[in-house]
Amino acid sequence: MMSDEFDMPEMDFFVTPHKGWTVELVEEALDQALAASPCVATRAAFGKSHEGRAIELVEIGSGPIRVCAWSQMHGDEQTFTAVCLNLLRLLASQPQREVMAEILAGCRLSLIPMLNPDGAARQSRFNALGIDLNRDARRLASSESQLLHRLISERKPTFAFNLHNQSHRRWMPDGERCVSMALLVPPATPGNESTPSTIAAERVASHIIGAVDSVCESRVTRYGADYMPRAFGEWVQSTGASTVLLEAGGWPGDDVAALEHCCLQALIAGLHAIATDSYGDIPCDAYRQLPRCHEEESFDQLIVDAIAYGKDDEEYRRIDLGINRPNLSIRHPQPGGGVIADIGDLADHPRTSVLDAEGLLCLPGRTACLPAEELLGERRQEAIDKLLLAGVTTVLVIMDASPDDLAEKIDAIIDDERPDLDIGLVARFPELTKAERIAIESVPEEVLAVFPQSLPVPDVLEMPRTLIDWMTKTDAWVELVVGLKSCTTLKRGDVANLVLLPPPTSDQSPPEDLRYVLVGGTVVADGGEIVQRGAGRWLTRR
Repeated sequence: MMSDEFDMPEMDFFVTPHKGWTVELVEEALDQALAASPCVATRAAFGKSHEGRAIELVEIGSGPIRVCAWSQMHGDEQTFTAVCLNLLRLLASQPQREVMAEILAGCRLSLIPMLNPDGAARQSRFNALGIDLNRDARRLASSESQLLHRLISERKPTFAFNLHNQSHRRWMPDGERCVSMALLVPPATPGNESTPSTIAAERVASHIIGAVDSVCESRVTRYGADYMPRAFGEWVQSTGASTVLLEAGGWPGDDVAALEHCCLQALIAGLHAIATDSYGDIPCDAYRQLPRCHEEESFDQLIVDAIAYGKDDEEYRRIDLGINRPNLSIRHPQPGGGVIADIGDLADHPRTSVLDAEGLLCLPGRTACLPAEELLGERRQEAIDKLLLAGVTTVLVIMDASPDDLAEKIDAIIDDERPDLDIGLVARFPELTKAERIAIESVPEEVLAVFPQSLPVPDVLEMPRTLIDWMTKTDAWVELVVGLKSCTTLKRGDVANLVLLPPPTSDQSPPEDLRYVLVGGTVVADGGEIVQRGAGRWLTRR
């Protein structure tokens, strides 16, 4: 019988790419995974997605127990795609190892590494038709759902693994640690009655919990879902196939490889218990006693005890700000992109990182204008650093251009790297003829707005002389000409471009001594020093 933790060999493991898996990358990885022993598995195009992308099926093992598994039926849930590829590489390259040999001898595994390639191409949960495949088990309105239904109907598996990601922001009940894995045995009936298939699945789930408990320091919960008649887990369970839902979560420090390692341990443990028929002796207690996660999802960044500015003679007030980065199912350490998710008394809320802002005034970051020449050549970094340390988090680059040289000017400024603050390009043209105005309608998306040279640009490069200047100086021009709303208040949904500083003595006092500057919720300046690069975005009209 397999020990609680599988002794993972030295191997060149696949890790989810920075921009996620695509069907092309999965095909290349399958080539590598099976290269060591290509005859050990059969691999074929099982069908096509709505947009014609291949959906591959790999079958491996010669055992009597049929097992089906599928990953990435939600296109943005990518952890188990890497896990499946690593499992196949282990089985193909090291079939003589005891655990691998027993899995191959006991199971015949039918595996779809990527069920929703159209969604993966969009980094979207849904397929190309906007359908959630995991809510399409009843109507089978999508071609991908039909393929999964066909797989289960034809293979008639004894066991099945439904492989997903849940939000990385779900935390353990104590609110101190992220959940790294959640398990669920989907109910076979609306009343959640025990059946032979659910009991067997609970035993396998209990074995998995024992195998990963030490790997992830007990960061395991029970997935919080009730019976859903249109979900695939419930339908597969109702066919008599003992089905286990595995949901990858988060990992301290956003360590993608460590999370995938843990999930690989889980899948190997489950398959080994099935292949050796050892799950029958395992009590269901470990699964049934799993705690549910914390009722509130965590914030990626929490600012506590800040002071908000009160307009119209309102008093200053204490607030906490909860900030979240884009909610991707698999996160990579990448700064910026955060928005204000909540405002209020949030001090006890789960959070990944906390910034103590006691006694500091919180203001929106400033928007400034800059001639394009300042972002070219050696002066670029110096200009950006000067802006950041002055509390500027969005800069509008003013380009004097003509329709003929606009693309060249854009290429001279924009590069492939993320900028250090939010940068938008604005084109300023001479007075145009009617024909030229028509040509301008096809301006690239990299340009936020076009306006005539006769319209003056405000000088907003100097530090505001008063607090009121900070709050109001650029708003009218920016919104009128560029269409970019410059925040004067702190609201849910706003980009978390913020400045924290000691409050001035009055509205007529100049803001001084900027303590922190945040771009997209990431601290980029601390005490007058730049501490983080690449937190900004190239703004487009989209």
